[in-house]
Order: sequence, then structure tokens, then C-alpha cells
Amino acid sequence: MIRPAVVADVPVILDFIEQLAESERLRHACRATPEALIAEEETGPVGFALFFHNYPTFLAQPGIYLEDLFVVPGAREKGHVRALLGAPAQLAVGGAVGG
Repeated sequence: MIRPAVVADVPVILDFIEQLAESERLRHACRATPEALIAEEETGPVGFALFFHNYPTFLAQPGIYLEDLFVVPGAREKGHVRALLGAPAQLAVGGAVGG
């Protein structure tokens, strides 16, 4: 399930960002933000996608830029990566995210 992140998810998002930074050997450059999408299993959050809206000049239409995507190693083969990639695309064409 993919759902919009909420304020209560900030500690989880920060943890995922720190894990991502650590895996890329960039822990020293780590910054946090509450705006993200969360991938969940019944046991709890397993990943996030951090994106922002943009407006590509040459395309002259709204878009979404995916900055980071992280899924904990034990959940990567369960479809969460694909779902987190698809959710911003769904938002870009005016759809809703959830479930």
C-alpha cells in the first residue's frame, strides 16, 4: 500500500533518509523533510519516495521530479519499489494516491 506521508511519519522518514544517506556514504549531507510518500506493509512502513512538483520549460506542462526512493532491503522484492515509482506518476497526471 502507498499512502501520503503525514506529520506523524516524520521520525520514520528521517530514519529512511538516514539509511539512504548511509548506504550512499553521504551521511554527512543528510537533511530531512516531511513531504514524502510512504510504502507500508501490515507490520509498518518499509520505504519512501521524496519528490517535488516542477514545470519543465520545453514540455510546458506540470511534472514531478523524483528526488529519492528508498525501500528497506528486506522489502525490496515485494513490489514496493514499483509502487513508489508509480505513485508520483499517478499524481503527475492528476490522480490520487492511496491503497
